Amino acid sequence: MNAGKGRRSSLLVVVFALAMVATLAVPVAAAAQPTPPPVRNVGAMPTSPGPRLQPQTPLGDFSNPPPHTDQADTARPARPSAFDPSRSTLIEESTTPTQALHRNHDGTKTLVLSTRPVRYKDASGWRDIDLTLRPGTGGLL
Repeated sequence: MNAGKGRRSSLLVVVFALAMVATLAVPVAAAAQPTPPPVRNVGAMPTSPGPRLQPQTPLGDFSNPPPHTDQADTARPARPSAFDPSRSTLIEESTTPTQALHRNHDGTKTLVLSTRPVRYKDASGWRDIDLTLRPGTGGLL
């Protein structure tokens, strides 16, 4: 009975060794003769002309344009901001958790952006997220 087990073990070792040699020989043979992919000339892709655009005058406030590059040394100072948190009103429909749009007293608008959510909306409107820790009952915060 032990002789049969010994032969089976020897046979398994031989089969395993042959399998290992075969798996190592295939990648070596494939690496020895690389075959480049065939080159095809596909030509240009057909395209259609885009829509014909007409130049338009841009809209906006051009009363204080930036100086020309030749006049960079004589740059004008920027106008002071009209944003005043106590006088500016929040435009609810343009506000999100990461941005707040305010209408200033002089008619301009100020956008305050945040990289993370800093406000949330409940039934009464937008509220700032308050992370202030306050002492509670039993010494808890």
